Amino acid sequence: MKKHIVLFNIIAPVYGLFFGLQKRRFSSFVKRLDEKCECHTILDVGFGTGALLRTLHESGKDVHGIDGADKMLKIAQKKNPEIADNLKRADISRGLPFKDDSFDCVISSYLLHGLKPAERKIYYAEAKRVSKGKVILYEHSDNPNILVKTAEFFEGGEYFRFRKVKNQEFKEHFSDVKTMKLSKNVMVYILYA
Repeated sequence: MKKHIVLFNIIAPVYGLFFGLQKRRFSSFVKRLDEKCECHTILDVGFGTGALLRTLHESGKDVHGIDGADKMLKIAQKKNPEIADNLKRADISRGLPFKDDSFDCVISSYLLHGLKPAERKIYYAEAKRVSKGKVILYEHSDNPNILVKTAEFFEGGEYFRFRKVKNQEFKEHFSDVKTMKLSKNVMVYILYA
């Protein structure tokens, strides 16, 4: 996890440049999410520069977030001043600093594929603990384009292994899984405790 935090602190300014583009992409997701499940209070784990948080907030949600990278946190707070106090630095591998059932949903975008298997187990347990039964994952599809494959290769995360084991992991940790294909490159997994 520390390696990824260092990496995301380095690339945070570049991610910040794509805030508007990310926000536009997340807007269709948020509309579809509202059709699929009720989530009024949401915790975004690994929020990056906060584009998803902003989109959720603008749709009327009560949003909170944690991220492990200080520079991502600073950019997100600057780009989301109205919810800056709801954004905290925390490391998922050490547990989430919230009480049981604090949120309707826990959501993460492009986070899980970067975690090691032991870290994902902690994520699943903690996300279930602090949510009221729903965990939503916004992830690359199983047929990503060459740009995604190249970026994930250089990031050095668990992306390629995660693609092979995610369905089995979901079955081990959750009672039900619904999928929502957003595009050729993006899948959403709604996991029920």
